[in-house]
Amino acid sequence: MEPKWVSKIIRGVLAAACVASFLIMAPRARESSDGPFVFLQVALILLAALFVIPELMRLVMAPISALVDSFFFPGGRFSKPVLNYKLPEFYVEKGRYEEALAEYRKILQFYPAELPAYEGAIELLLKEFDDVPEAAKLYRQAQKHLHENPEAGFQLTNLWNRLAPTVKPPVS
Repeated sequence: MEPKWVSKIIRGVLAAACVASFLIMAPRARESSDGPFVFLQVALILLAALFVIPELMRLVMAPISALVDSFFFPGGRFSKPVLNYKLPEFYVEKGRYEEALAEYRKILQFYPAELPAYEGAIELLLKEFDDVPEAAKLYRQAQKHLHENPEAGFQLTNLWNRLAPTVKPPVS
């Protein structure tokens, strides 16, 4: 695959060749009213425009795109994805537990203080995967990230006691 600059150069050369052909034929077109000759000139100009238009559109649209972005994304583009629990919940409903767990982990990667994501992931690990060590690891991670929110810690402990009553909640 060729680099972008090569295709830009090729398009520029082709456009220049079309324009040069048009300019060379222009005096002859004025002298005669030859229909096919005039058609050829119009075709060359249109062809040149097709080679140049993509670059011109990028130049014209860049400031417009920046203006629109400034209205909808005032602080710039999002640095992390929008928080959304619909996908992991959908996967759980469909019994696609590995995919649901992966989605909860993605949420926690970008939003490490999200209690519902910890709850969903821990619940999957305990109920569906029966992976107590991994659930305990995630529980300790949640405690570390949610230490400023005692209510969240309480909810996490209740979840652990409900799902794994025979295993003592891990301590960080």
